[in-house]
Amino acid sequence: MTSFLRHQLLLSGLLSTALSAAACKDLEGANSAERSTAFSSSPAPAAYETQPLPKPKAVGPVPKTVIMRKQSEAAVPPQSQLPGDIHVGVPTEVLVPGERPLRVTHAPAEVDHAIVYLHGMCGNPKGADPWADLAAERGTLIVLRATVPCPDRPGYKWPTEVTLIQQRVDAALDFVAEERGGLLDKKVLTIVGYSQGANRAEKLAALAPERYPLVILGGAPTSPSPELLHPSQRVAILGGELEDTRHMEAGYLDLAQAGIATRFFLLPGAHHGNYGPQGRRVMQEVFTFLDARP
Repeated sequence: MTSFLRHQLLLSGLLSTALSAAACKDLEGANSAERSTAFSSSPAPAAYETQPLPKPKAVGPVPKTVIMRKQSEAAVPPQSQLPGDIHVGVPTEVLVPGERPLRVTHAPAEVDHAIVYLHGMCGNPKGADPWADLAAERGTLIVLRATVPCPDRPGYKWPTEVTLIQQRVDAALDFVAEERGGLLDKKVLTIVGYSQGANRAEKLAALAPERYPLVILGGAPTSPSPELLHPSQRVAILGGELEDTRHMEAGYLDLAQAGIATRFFLLPGAHHGNYGPQGRRVMQEVFTFLDARP
């Protein structure tokens, strides 16, 4: 190869390299310009942290918060059924540890009122049985037995200290309430007393008139006294047709004059110590009178 040809080839290679470099540079410049144009034409990102939130639409009053509980967390409803061994409306002997037996006639589960009964001196604790089911329509009838032995005949009488009787009443209420699964009001009671029991019932009512708003005094040995009973109470007085009832009727008039709601009921054919052949009917009238309490 001549020197002239070698010289031409050298010049040709240098020219090709230069052209390639220039083309690359132009291409890079074009790409750079395109990228710059693309970024400059894109909108700037929004500054959301500085823009105010839109106002909420009016939706009316804000509803109250409702807390939903799981079934296991829901409030436990009170027991509404009596235990299976309780027989409603049937007089039943109930043994109490360390105490004389109670005679109880249970009211239905939905009736939690209690009626306390004090029998007469050396008297019959079963004397209320003929009308016990009527009582049970209004409350559980709880017959306490006296504790002081009678010196001259069988039976028991009540102590003169009525606070001792009240302690036994409270203990009996606790026991029966437990028997009923708690379905018994132990605070507001009806008190019923016969003969000596009527005397003690009147004194219990005087001791706590707010606990004994309803009072039944049968065959009372002394006149019911407005000094012992309270105008907030309602008092039924019963006397037998064949016994002296003059002091009972006088007490009834004294109570009425003192503004105490009261009524006297005569037990036809009854001697002192029993309710007579129409005792059930009369006791129904007594309960109707007490039911009328405002």
